[in-house]
Order: sequence, then C-alpha cells, then structure tokens
Amino acid sequence: MTLNVLEMKTIRVFIGCLGLWLFLDIAAHLGAEIFWFQEVGYLEVFLQRLLTQGSLWLFIVSLSAIYLLGNLTLAQRLKYPPFPNSMPIQEIKISRKLTTFLSPQYPTNNQSPQWHNYTNKIKLRWLLPLILGLIFLMCLVLAQYGEIALSYWPGKVNQSSLSVPLLLRVDIILQLGKQIIYQPLYLGLFGGLSMAILIYSKFFLKAIAIIFSLSLGWILSQYWSKILLSFHPISFDHSEPLFGKDISFYIFHLPIWELLGFWLIGLSLYGFISVILTYLLSADSFREAIFPGFSSPQMRHLFGLSGCLMLVVSLNYWLSRYQLLYSVRGVSYGASYTDVKAQLPADTILYILSVAIALYLLWLTVFWQQKSSHHRWAIYTLGMYITFILIGNFILPMAVQSFIVEPNELQKEQPYIMRNIDLTRQAFNLDVIDSQIFNPTGKLTEADIKANELTIKNIRLWDQEPLLKTNRQLQQIRPYYQFPDADIDRYLIKNNGTQEKQQVLIAARELNYPDVPLPAQTWVNQNMIYTHGYGFTMSPVNTVAAAGLPEYFVKDISQNGSVLNTSNANIRASIPIGQPRIYYGEISNTHVMTGTKVKELDYPSGSDNVYNTYDGLGGIHINSLWKRWLFSIYLKDWKMVFTRDFLPETKVLLRRNINQRIQTIAPFLK
Repeated sequence: MTLNVLEMKTIRVFIGCLGLWLFLDIAAHLGAEIFWFQEVGYLEVFLQRLLTQGSLWLFIVSLSAIYLLGNLTLAQRLKYPPFPNSMPIQEIKISRKLTTFLSPQYPTNNQSPQWHNYTNKIKLRWLLPLILGLIFLMCLVLAQYGEIALSYWPGKVNQSSLSVPLLLRVDIILQLGKQIIYQPLYLGLFGGLSMAILIYSKFFLKAIAIIFSLSLGWILSQYWSKILLSFHPISFDHSEPLFGKDISFYIFHLPIWELLGFWLIGLSLYGFISVILTYLLSADSFREAIFPGFSSPQMRHLFGLSGCLMLVVSLNYWLSRYQLLYSVRGVSYGASYTDVKAQLPADTILYILSVAIALYLLWLTVFWQQKSSHHRWAIYTLGMYITFILIGNFILPMAVQSFIVEPNELQKEQPYIMRNIDLTRQAFNLDVIDSQIFNPTGKLTEADIKANELTIKNIRLWDQEPLLKTNRQLQQIRPYYQFPDADIDRYLIKNNGTQEKQQVLIAARELNYPDVPLPAQTWVNQNMIYTHGYGFTMSPVNTVAAAGLPEYFVKDISQNGSVLNTSNANIRASIPIGQPRIYYGEISNTHVMTGTKVKELDYPSGSDNVYNTYDGLGGIHINSLWKRWLFSIYLKDWKMVFTRDFLPETKVLLRRNINQRIQTIAPFLK
C-alpha cells in the first residue's frame, strides 16, 4: 500500500520538526562545549576529540546506510509485484538487468509471475504469526540499540566508566521481551510499529534503516577515547595464562573488536529481518491470505544475508573466548573450571561451525543454482547449528558446573583461584616486594623523642569524620552551607622567626543549593544569588581544645571585616586566606550567572547578609542574544532568554563540580 499526498506531507513535517530539534540540540551542545573548553584552555583537546567522533560517526553511518538501504532497494526490485488483477501492469515493472543476472528464468516486465508454480506457499494462519514474530525480533534489536543511544545523548556519557554494550544474548533478549510485553510504552511501540510495517512496509522499513544507521553512528562515536587509545598501545610485558596474550590486548584491542561485533550484529540482524519482511509482505499476501513462497532470486538474496550474519556470529563467538577472562561463573573472578573445560571448547567449536556455515551459504549465493538440493541442506544445517548452540551455551556448561565442579569445588577451582591471586599481585606490583621480619626492640628513649620532635608533633589524633561532625554543628552557620569533605594537608607555620611544617585538616564551607529553604528556591535565587560558598576551617591534627573539641587555626565567618577568624597572628601570616569565595567545589552542581543586575549572597553577617559581585576570571560571557539562546538550549533553561537582569559583563559558570570538570577534560581519569 502506498502513502497518499496528505499522509506524505504530514510525515515530512514531522520528520522536519524532529530533524530541526535534533540539529538545534546538537549545535547548541557543540557550541557550548567549544566555549567551555576554550575558557579552561583545552580547546585543542576538544577539537581532536570532535574530529575523532565526527569521522567515526560519518564512517559508521555511511557504511550502515549503504548496507541497509542497498539491501532494501534490492529487495524492492526482487519482491513480488502486487496481485496482477489489482494494479495496472505499468506499476509492477522490475529491473530487467538485475533480475536477469540473478535469475534468467524470472518473469520479464510484460509477464505476470505464475505464482501457482511456486512451492512452499505460506497461508495466512502461518504468515501472520511469522511476520509478527519478525517484527517482535526487530523491536528487540531496536529497543536495545535505542536505549543505548538515548543513554548516550549529549552530556550523559561518563568516559571513565564507559564499557562496551552487551550483545543480544539470550538473557538480554528475554529481558527486552518482558519489557515490551509488560510495559505499556514498549507494547504500544510494538503495536504501532507492527501496524506501520504491515500497511506501509516500504516507507517505514527504509525510514527505520536510516534512523538505525544514525543511531549506530552515534553509539560508536561515543567510544572515541577507546579508538584513540587503540592507536597508541604499549606492551605490558605480562601474559595471561589461558591464551598467552599480552595484557595490553585486553586493554587496547579487545574493546575495539567488541565494538565491531556490537555494530555488525545489529546491522546484519536488522538487514536480514527487514528484507524477509519486504518479501513476505509483497504480492498482496495479506489481502490474498497467502504468500506464494520465496522465488529463486529472493532465496539467493536471503542466503547471502544469512552468510553475512553467520560471519558476524562467528566473530562474536571468537571474541567470547577471550571474554571468559571476565567470567563471574566461578568462585573467583575470571575463567573458572567450567569456563576453561566446557565453555571454551564449546565456543571454539561454535566459532568453527559458524565460519563453515557462513562460507557454505556465501558459496551457494555466488554459485547459485535455481534448483539444487544444497538449498534444503543449508536450512537443515542451520537447524542443527541452533541445536549445537543450545548444547554448547547452556546444557554442557550447566551440567559440568552442577555434576563435576560443585561436588568437588575446592579441588577443581583451586588452580584458577591461584591464577587470580597471582595475577592480582602482579597487577599491583606486589610480587616484587621484598618481605622482611621487623622485630621492634621496645626501647624508646628521651633522646629518640627529641631527635624526632617534628614527627612526634605531626602524629595524627583527629580523623576526618569526627571533625566533619563537629564542623556541621559549630561551623555550618546556615542550613544551606555544608562541609562535604575534609582533607589532610601540610603548611609552613611561622613560629618565633622560624617555620615548621604542620599537618592540618582543612574543610571547605560550600553552598548546597538543595538545602536552601523551599520557598526561597526561585530561578533568580538559584542562578544569580546563591552562587557560592564561603570560607573554610583548618585544624591541627595533633591538638585538642577544651571539652575535647578540635582546635581551629581558621574558623567562623568574621564580623569585623577580616574575612575569617584566625587563632593568632602567626596563622594570619602563614595561611593565604585571600578571598575565600567557593564557586567551584565538590557539591557545586548547578550553573550560575554572575555579573548581573542582581547582587550575589556573599556571606551571612548576624541577622543580615553581605552581598558581592563576582570578579574572578572564570565563566563564559553571554553578552549577545544568540549566546543566550545557545546556552538556554544547552542548559534547557529558557528563562535565560527572557530575563532582563543580564548585563554586557554577565558570565555563565558551568561544570562547577571539580570532579566533573576534571573528568570532562581528561575522561580517562577515574
């Protein structure tokens, strides 16, 4: 069935609006990121990353679209035309060159195919479940890849913890199947997709192919850091005992092979399913309540796609052998007895079988014979292969684990536990430690104490947790201030003309906006007034004040104009307090605008507040309307466009969480 003019216009408007939204979102993201990296002095790093991502995206999208659209175009030429009595003869033309090459016996343009000559016809009672089953399988593929693509949308990717997505294994298929069946949203999408493909298969299969290609490019482009890493490998000079591979293979090369397998399995699955659906829905099969059976050119096409799919499956079985080193099946992490003695041989055999079947199918495709017993044997071989999969992936490992390993677990797993221990020691360089027995004499003298006076003075008595609890009671001052952490540091403290190193605990007084009273949580307060924390506390680690409280070198927020209170003149001369405004910290998770008409809350002073305007070097100027639009789209903050509180010197401060800043600049750091 074809789309009428109104339906085509509606779809085009929808696609145009969706494309415009995506373009604006991505353009705003890129623009804001360029400004931010320029601000922090790492624009060249970002441009290198952008070039890598863009090249990878273009490469993946191009190859995916060529493969999918090429096969769908070929399927459109090879499919049955509509039933001869239902449409004029000129609407069922087929490419003469292509069909003559694929099958000289195929009907010519002015002949109607004699469908009654085809065997293996499929009646509606089998055709409908088959089509719905294929659409359901397509939904599983689209659901997994779609969820991954959405989770990687701009700003949501943490490169330090980014792992290669899992392939469509049986457990993942079952989980996705439950989501589609039990969640109304997924069930509605399945129903809508089924109706769309049944009615307008040509348009929607191609549209999904384009969107799927774009999604594949988007997903794989997020792994730019792993791609760059693979181009600069170094040898670890240590090999794992199972395959004898250098450890660098698992760090630099295996993730790239896994990404390749992830891409190709999705690509080949969707291509195979969409082509079968194209053929099954041809010849008005629904209206005629029968599908005439696959023609010789169609079978040849499907055999070729099956061969490509089996090659990808063989690649994933080859990779699964190395992935056994990450197995959690045994009592310790890594390859266990069952993995080595059962799963590894099974994966190896399935890999060899997959390659053999793939080559056999491709051989049949290249040297095609319209009538050959090989066709039926190929189908039988695929059925036997599925049986081998069930045995090798489920029955055999389960039997070995239940009947051999678990009754003799210590004996069977001991060699693999020792491997785990040895490799862990090797990884942390513990195997080169020279162990020596230390026998303390117990004869500490006064001379020893005098000779190590500085060490004695820096013996730590205070831990971070009790200090933080005390700070929250005595130094928090307002509910919206917080001490998220305390760090140990050393400062040179002046004392009677000399300087001594003093170990101290230092804690920053940050502003935690969610703790601002709810009635005060307005847009202006969040973005322009409650912009920063103020001050810090500093305590020596080895002394205690009255009532068992910490002694403070620096504390409070002063009321006399000296910023923070210090314990004495030596501390004031030794500790660089300066302007202790904290715009960037560990809990500063909001963006703020500074240099506006609205004064910022600086610090509380008695029952009143002191206000200030940011005069630091950080931030990005938003002194033009297009920049305000850009950052409003990027931050999803539309009030930035309409506020009248901005000035020419107004800046926006982004990524104020220091951990987020560091990981954005150097995503390989954890």
